[in-house]
This record gives sequence, structure tokens and C-alpha cells, in this order.
Amino acid sequence: MPTPKEEIDGSIAKSEDLNKTALRVLDILTDDVPEDTIETIQNILTEDFEPNAERCHTLVGEILDSGFLKEVGNVDSWPAGWEEVHTKVFEIQSLLGGMTSALKECQDILGMTVQ
Repeated sequence: MPTPKEEIDGSIAKSEDLNKTALRVLDILTDDVPEDTIETIQNILTEDFEPNAERCHTLVGEILDSGFLKEVGNVDSWPAGWEEVHTKVFEIQSLLGGMTSALKECQDILGMTVQ
């Protein structure tokens, strides 16, 4: 079972990876890709990925600003009084699921896996 710090660090790392993948998807949209496909991909990223990424970024910022990671250290479970942070982490993980789904849809449309 991951510690609270490991959960948060893992969520931040996954968010960063998904953002990098989204940028690689955009890099693939060259003149070789049909215009309607480009528009579809851009719509998915704008409507499904971007809002989730922005909210995720806001929540991560709030957690970092709260000093939670400094105070919690490597305790094995969520300490009393940190329900709000735990709720934010749960929301981040949900948002990451939405971001992952949006990127998978883009990759399926492009017929490839973006590395």
C-alpha cells in the first residue's frame, strides 16, 4: 500500500507523463494527417483532456502549497485532519483517468501508440 506521499508523487508523475504524451500527439498532427482527423484530435484534446489537465494542475498546486508533503513525511496512512488533501488526491486520480481515456481515443484514431 503506497504512503500518502507516494500516492501524490505518483499522481504528479503520471500527470506529467500524460501531458508529455499529449504534446507528442500534437507533434504527430502534420500535413500527412487528414484535416478532419486533425480537427477530431484537437477537439478531443481541447474538450476532454485540457480541462482535466488544468483542474489536475490546480489541485496539485493546492496540495503543494498546503505543505502536506513536508508535514506527512513517509507515514503509512493518511493522518487525521488530512481528509481534504485525500479528497483532492482522489479527484486527481479520477482526472488522470479522464486524461488517459482522451489520449487513448486520440491514439486509436491515429492508429498508433504514441511513445
